[in-house]
Amino acid sequence: MAASSTTGRVGYRLNDARIRHILSVTLALIAELGYERMSIDEVARRARTSKATLYRRWRSKTEIAVAAVLQHTAEKYAFAPAMTLRDDLLALTAAFCDGAKRNRDLTLGILSVMHTDAQFMPLVLQRSFEAMQPDIAAMLERAAWRGEIPPVSNPAMLFEMLEAIISLRLLAAPSSLDSSFAESLVDAVLLPVLRGAGSLPPFVAGQ
Repeated sequence: MAASSTTGRVGYRLNDARIRHILSVTLALIAELGYERMSIDEVARRARTSKATLYRRWRSKTEIAVAAVLQHTAEKYAFAPAMTLRDDLLALTAAFCDGAKRNRDLTLGILSVMHTDAQFMPLVLQRSFEAMQPDIAAMLERAAWRGEIPPVSNPAMLFEMLEAIISLRLLAAPSSLDSSFAESLVDAVLLPVLRGAGSLPPFVAGQ
């Protein structure tokens, strides 16, 4: 996979508050206009900064958009560990569903990129999973230690199943992304797969 850094150019720093503001503006534009129509010029205008400042931190539209999505992802999926794998999965699935519903325009804007920017979606999937990997891996390791599932060699499988199923449901029937759906997804899909998941191959982009 062709990957570019989302951390910006060495030697130049914006303070954290300005970075959060710029990335929030970028997310709002993706939700409002879609990724294809979102531009660095408009990000600069709405964030009240210069294009030169943006390009010193992020080298392309792809980089700033990926950074914005990652900031959003990091804020969206924090939850405390539970006593059972099922409860952990219910909390994780509910967080995915809630985030998809609350940010439907943004999610649809991100999905619209799939056929317009060959770098964007692989980077988003890879970096999003990397941000969540420690928590997902720890969840699955706890479950294996308790004897609920065999050791899982590919934690990315759980992440991509949730992303794929919930994104499709968001497109087809967003009002159905409720607690009943989350429970059904956990009991009918996630738990059965994880109970036999030890040898499934990785399929997150770049792995």
